[in-house]
Amino acid sequence: MNGCHHHHGSEMEGEADETTIGSGISSASSIDSYELMDDSADMVEAVQVLLQGLGEDVHRVGLVKTPIRVARAFAFATKGYRQSAQDLVGDALFPEAGVEVGSGFAGGLGGMVVIRSIDQYSLCGSCLLPFKVCCHVAYISSGYQVVGLSKLARVTDMFARRLQNPQNLADQICQGLTDTIKPVGVAVVLQSWHLPVPGCHHDVGSPESVFQQPTVTYSGRGEFQDKSSGAWGYFLSLLRLEGVSLNCRAAS
Repeated sequence: MNGCHHHHGSEMEGEADETTIGSGISSASSIDSYELMDDSADMVEAVQVLLQGLGEDVHRVGLVKTPIRVARAFAFATKGYRQSAQDLVGDALFPEAGVEVGSGFAGGLGGMVVIRSIDQYSLCGSCLLPFKVCCHVAYISSGYQVVGLSKLARVTDMFARRLQNPQNLADQICQGLTDTIKPVGVAVVLQSWHLPVPGCHHDVGSPESVFQQPTVTYSGRGEFQDKSSGAWGYFLSLLRLEGVSLNCRAAS
């Protein structure tokens, strides 16, 4: 993480971390080394059938290893099914005394901790194509405890590694953090970009317009349950101050 800024609350910018946030599509070499599950033979066979259905020769140069690589890629992209938020967070909750007893905006005194720009991708549950997401998370701690910032990114990564749509992803991140760190409130703002697919709910114009104008999705628990609350207003104001554009298409 770099770029820690204090806007009353602990607003911390989350930059790409190779192990937690910056998890772009893996290279062929890293996919080749990813361990497959015991039932992966069915996946390999399914990809072969798909290629044949497209009119391809599965034995031609350039496609011989494609089925095993696709199986490994999907195993990696859905590894979140084999993880739990509780295991990822573990005991990474730390005491936070705050500025002074009974006041201030430090995390442990009921202030807001914000991490923004957690870049991820996920697989769309309706078409299996990857879509890009940029996630912003805020929470108001309870019990004078804050969680390590890298854990927020790891939990986000875990839920992104499942078949998703933007609203489900935002809701699951929100609920997962609520269950594990037990804060007063959690909020998630998710910007997402998906290629338009004819016949799907992503069929929304040209690829250029989709990538220029993300869909914005919101989810909140606790103090953030009401979108008109002061906590939401404060969180969104911090995002706008840092240049995050929220004047985009709302999720359908």
